[in-house]
Amino acid sequence: RDPEMSRGLGDVYKRQLLVVKMKLLQLVQFTILQNRFKLQVLNLRKEELAQDCISKEITLEVIQMI
Repeated sequence: RDPEMSRGLGDVYKRQLLVVKMKLLQLVQFTILQNRFKLQVLNLRKEELAQDCISKEITLEVIQMI
């Protein structure tokens, strides 16, 4: 076995491991951002539904007053 080649392969494996770790971190970050966006959309939709219910209640109260 050539010590230079063994050391070289070790560096290659370390770099590959670093690349895999960086890609995994990017995937986790993307997933977190994606989930935050979905949560924001759901919260906005919930607010829209709440406003819609309030509007309908007000309309119903006005109709009942007539």
